[in-house]
Order: sequence, then C-alpha cells, then structure tokens
Amino acid sequence: MNKKHFVNIIILNWNNYDDTVECINSIEKINYPYWGVTIIDNHSTDGSIEKLKKEYKKKKKIRFWINKKNEGFAKGNNIGMRKDFFNADLFLLLNNDTVVEKNFLKKLVEAKKELIAPLVYNYYSKKELSKKDFPGKFNFFLGGGKKIKLDKSPLQRVDYASGSCWLIKKELFQKTGGFNENYFAYNEEIEWAYRLKEKGYKFYLSNQAKIWHKVARTSKNLSGLRLKLMNRNIIWFERKYSPKEKYLFFVLYFFIYKMPKDIFKIILSRKDMFKKIKCTIQGIKEGFLGNIVQNEK
Repeated sequence: MNKKHFVNIIILNWNNYDDTVECINSIEKINYPYWGVTIIDNHSTDGSIEKLKKEYKKKKKIRFWINKKNEGFAKGNNIGMRKDFFNADLFLLLNNDTVVEKNFLKKLVEAKKELIAPLVYNYYSKKELSKKDFPGKFNFFLGGGKKIKLDKSPLQRVDYASGSCWLIKKELFQKTGGFNENYFAYNEEIEWAYRLKEKGYKFYLSNQAKIWHKVARTSKNLSGLRLKLMNRNIIWFERKYSPKEKYLFFVLYFFIYKMPKDIFKIILSRKDMFKKIKCTIQGIKEGFLGNIVQNEK
C-alpha cells in the first residue's frame, strides 16, 4: 500500500461537537496510515466549530471548511470533494455520528473497488446491524429501493448502501458530479448510486469492515423537515428514473399504502402532529409538482 491510496475522510458537522469528536477520535485509532480528515461545517451556531478548531489546531491531518449557510448533506459532501485539501485518490464520506472499527478503512481500501461501503451496526446495541442503514437493490414499485439479505461472502454486490459511509474513487465524483444538491438531505445516496450504476460503476458491500451509527442525530430536532425531504426526494427519484408502468404502480402504492401509513404513525406519536402532517403534505406536493433539477455531468 502506498500514498496513491490516500483517503480524504469528509465529515459534516452541524451543531454537534460531541459526536464529531467521538468520530474523529475513533479515526485516529485506525491501522491505515494514509488519511486526512476534512471537516465541513454547515454553519453551526452553537460554538461547536470553534471548539473543534481549538481541539485539533495542532493536527495537520485535520482540515476545516466553514460554510456561510447550512448547505445540507448533499452539497456539504460535494464541497468537501471539490475542495479536496489532501489531493486524495479516494474519498470516504462518513457521518459524524459514527464510530469506526480500527481496521475498517484498511479492509475497504484493500478491496480495490471503485465504490464500497462497510457493514453498519447500531451504535447503541453494538452487535446488531442498523435497521436504518441496510444496503439494497433498486425497486421502483416500492419507491427507490428495497433491503436485501446479506450473505457471508467478503464482498457482496449491492445497488446502493447507506450514505453514512461510502468509500469512492475520486474519478467517479469527477465524472458524475456527486450528490444531487437539490435533494439537500435524505435519499440522495440512492439517486447518486443509480446514476453511478447507469455509468457502469459497480457498488460493493464489505462484510469484513464495520462501523457503528447513532442514526439521525443531526436531524433529531428537525423531524418535520425530515418528513418533507424524504417524501419529496423519493418522489423526485421516481419521476426522473422510473419506467412509466412502474411509476404508475408507485403512485398507487404511495397514496393507497405509504402515505396513509406514515400519517397514521404521526398521529400515534402525537408530538408536533399538525406540523409533521403539514410538512409531509408539503413534501408530497413539491415531489409531484416541483421542478427536478440535476447537477449532472
């Protein structure tokens, strides 16, 4: 292994000092030597970026970029890849609410794949796979994709994996333009993974590399926005890529099953019920009636 396999680890921070520090501290213990961390701050207002800069001011392997506004997950990661402070060969897109195993990056790099992800475990139960981070296959009938069964092979072909951790060759970003920045957050990994597959690139899951994910820590206080974006973005995806007959099935599935089910869950939760229903409807409206813009190459 040599420095041509240098990995630029891109981590977004938004008002979340504790998780970001825990993530970086776990990275500093890994057994792969060729890495640097780019922290992209999405206009934090809680003092976390100032604390992070103070914490790591003497660490040459850690660089910072501060956005003037919250650019979201999609554009935030794209900025990190465009800046590429380390002139890396590989980008590791890593959520700040994750903790990594010491050999995970070595396993990912040694696989020598264009696009690969690790197994993602639940941070709070350790040995249990994260139900929110399962890899999948594209499925236009159900909206975007469907979870797959994992096998025992070291490497498993998938259509997409959780955006909490991707290792991707720089050239794939250069040739496809990265995440669709109009998605802002949620389902952006499915959309980019689909464009990558259309270009002939293959996505792999490493069953030998693992991380632990806390899941939705950054968006925990934005549940209304989360509901809006998740609905809007998956509808955008279906409108743009789904074959006509499958899209019609998806629309029926969405209004007959998915939307009533989601609203029923909101009613049962009772918390901010009217706000969440309003955000859900707004996302659906924007999804079906809004313009779809793509930062394609």
